[in-house]
Amino acid sequence: MNRKIVMYQKSTCDTCKKEKAYLTKVKVSFDEIDIVKNPPTREFLEAHIEENNLDAFINKYSKPYRELNLTKSCTCPAGHHDG
Repeated sequence: MNRKIVMYQKSTCDTCKKEKAYLTKVKVSFDEIDIVKNPPTREFLEAHIEENNLDAFINKYSKPYRELNLTKSCTCPAGHHDG
């Protein structure tokens, strides 16, 4: 299965810059979406975080994530978002 990488990123995020540089270096194509200008919906996040095991890649301390209050309604096992 050949799936395209979609990277939600913030232009000022150093981690995002490093990841973009790495993906470019290893010649992996990806689409970028500015998370500030085009934030994902709550429904999108709920569906994709668990389905694609993306929990480790989510900045749970970011303002947009906290504003969506996802940890209160997530169906993940108890404590899954702790850390």
